[in-house]
Amino acid sequence: DASEAEGEKTADERLLELLKPLTGNISYSQLPKITVMVAINDGKLISFFYQYEKDFPILKKIVEDAYFGVVQANPPADKIAAKIKVINLKLRTFIDYNFDNTFGESIYDRQLEVFLEERFWEPVCLDCTANSYCPIWKNVKALRHFQVRNQLKKLFAISYLRGLKRSTIRDLRSSLALAITANLSCKDIHAKEELDYNDLYFNQLFESQDDVSIEFQALDPAQKPIPELDSYLHFALKNPDLNSELESFFTPAIHIQGLFTAFASNLTVQTFRRRLYFEANEEKLKATFHSLRTIDTFLPYQHLSSFFSLLNKEIKPEEEEKILSQLLEGISRSDELSAQAIEKLLIQNQSQGKDPKKRIGLLLRLQKARATAQNASLAVCRAFERDRFCIEVVEVSEQQRQFLEVLPTQLNLIFKSNEEYCFRLTLSLDLYELLMNLGSGGLPFSNEYYTLLDELVLFKNNLHRTQSQEVFLIKNEKQVYHVMLEDQKLQIQQIL
Repeated sequence: DASEAEGEKTADERLLELLKPLTGNISYSQLPKITVMVAINDGKLISFFYQYEKDFPILKKIVEDAYFGVVQANPPADKIAAKIKVINLKLRTFIDYNFDNTFGESIYDRQLEVFLEERFWEPVCLDCTANSYCPIWKNVKALRHFQVRNQLKKLFAISYLRGLKRSTIRDLRSSLALAITANLSCKDIHAKEELDYNDLYFNQLFESQDDVSIEFQALDPAQKPIPELDSYLHFALKNPDLNSELESFFTPAIHIQGLFTAFASNLTVQTFRRRLYFEANEEKLKATFHSLRTIDTFLPYQHLSSFFSLLNKEIKPEEEEKILSQLLEGISRSDELSAQAIEKLLIQNQSQGKDPKKRIGLLLRLQKARATAQNASLAVCRAFERDRFCIEVVEVSEQQRQFLEVLPTQLNLIFKSNEEYCFRLTLSLDLYELLMNLGSGGLPFSNEYYTLLDELVLFKNNLHRTQSQEVFLIKNEKQVYHVMLEDQKLQIQQIL
């Protein structure tokens, strides 16, 4: 343990003693036949090798290259690097990105399967006098269904992709146990003598104060306004005659008997919406409420499905082309360029009979000035062809895959400047969601966007540094002029 002192020895002194055989510019033949395993925080790891860089020049480079994912290919260090493994436990994931109608093989799926084994529940619960109102028994039966299980796995996946906190095995087990039991004993349940909706898993996951539940609160399906659904529920939940209609919105196989029989006052819109996220009969819900295109509508992320498909490399080429176009248009709109002007430019290029991939994919502002005499705004913009961009998955290093359950978490939007040079924009889930929203008509003016928009600055600057023979002038966000250099002469043409 690299943070632990022993007797009069400090933690650093212990670590120096352990690593002493690897000091200096060691060669492969000089490697000692010993095994040293060190558990160390990443901050401590980096600071240690900076402090003792002169003592471990080769080891420092190998460790940092492995930590930052740099491929080591320079002899003689490559042979030594093969003997030294850096395993970043923060990259470990307990889930996968498969949310179809099957039971998965991830750690999450296997752990939940163990918790829900019949030998723990059926022998006691089937004949229990409280099983008609016992929230634990109802939670067990619900979480055995693949739909509920995969919807919960999706929340863990979003948490993993956001990267704000990396859950441990202890966090996972604690969260699942709390969702099942609500921290109640059988004695507690017999004393209540009626079902309390707050003890059901879909409330426990968002209202408890454990680390995972606090993380899930930002993803609470009850928080996002859905006016069409909310107005209906405010009326229907006060009308006992609509009990059967309300129950029809849930998948029959996950039916929780008695949920509407005793019409309780604490059955709120919030509770109903949370249960819908996990147990909804999706076809019935979409047919009734047109604003609910998918169950993901309940979440703050509306482009989850395409992001997961890209990470899994399970997306059709035509769909990927649409996503690329929307991402590029989102970057254009982040420059506050007129959506109307962008659309007209694309139509103009289409009308000239160009290959769709050769059409303008991205429009960036170079300069904006105001001509005071005419009181007109003028935007100078550069256009970039769509075929110079592509999307790739940021792969996890083979060394991490060898020892850990790891998954890619980011995408790269790559611009090919020429055959030898390209640069990229790394897309986290949040940045991907923002650009897709902007690309579909959103506006980049919200304060919460500023931090994410700052991530575009370096990518835009790199684009501006590439050579170009043409620019576009947009006057008053309506008139568009094409300026190009041909035969050492500037030509200007009004195209719209």
